[in-house]
Amino acid sequence: MKKIDKKIIVWNVTSKCNLKCEFCFGPEQRVDDLNTNQARKMIDQFKMQGVEKIVFTGGEPLTRKDIIDLIQYAKKQGFYTILHTNGLLLTKEKLEMLAKFLDQINLPIDGCDEDTNMIIRKRGVFEKVLEILEWLEEYRKLKIVISTVVTQLNKDCIIKLANILPKYIYKWRVFQFKATGRAELFKNKYEISDQEFKKIMADVKKMDLDFEVQFVKKDDEFYKTYVIV
Repeated sequence: MKKIDKKIIVWNVTSKCNLKCEFCFGPEQRVDDLNTNQARKMIDQFKMQGVEKIVFTGGEPLTRKDIIDLIQYAKKQGFYTILHTNGLLLTKEKLEMLAKFLDQINLPIDGCDEDTNMIIRKRGVFEKVLEILEWLEEYRKLKIVISTVVTQLNKDCIIKLANILPKYIYKWRVFQFKATGRAELFKNKYEISDQEFKKIMADVKKMDLDFEVQFVKKDDEFYKTYVIV
């Protein structure tokens, strides 16, 4: 492994996913996942490199049968642990186990209702994430981050979405669509202008919300704060 000079690792623990979102910038190439022992050794290497936070993502990390084991191992090594998941494979039982070792969970909502959300992802994701948010109210020590990608298809829905997010979430991260990876093929369908995104930013900032809002422009410095492996 090359020398890592960032404190945060976004780790694609699998390229497998149960969705195929057109704006996804995750790994497109299907490769064999590391087995559990190999993945643990990777965590050991992160530790030696001075990494402090690991984002477990993919693909969909919950497709790995050993994902709870890996997050537990990372937590025991002293890492700040983050699970980035679409939520479809999460159950109450899994959440109860994960909450023991997780510091943060990132979930996607890209619409203000099921119909808007399914245009970008698929039917069922919106209702599932709302259900998970109800479960998460029991786990107040677990930081909840909601991610929203603003596109031409949902730009008029962002203010409504802000109003339905639970007050107890930690952060709402609002991304401007970025045409990278698979998303580059659908640029004309999803891309919004800088001016449109700035207007949305201004409208949201006028709202009295109980959680932090982080806006991420397509050329934001945010993308330079971590390393993807």
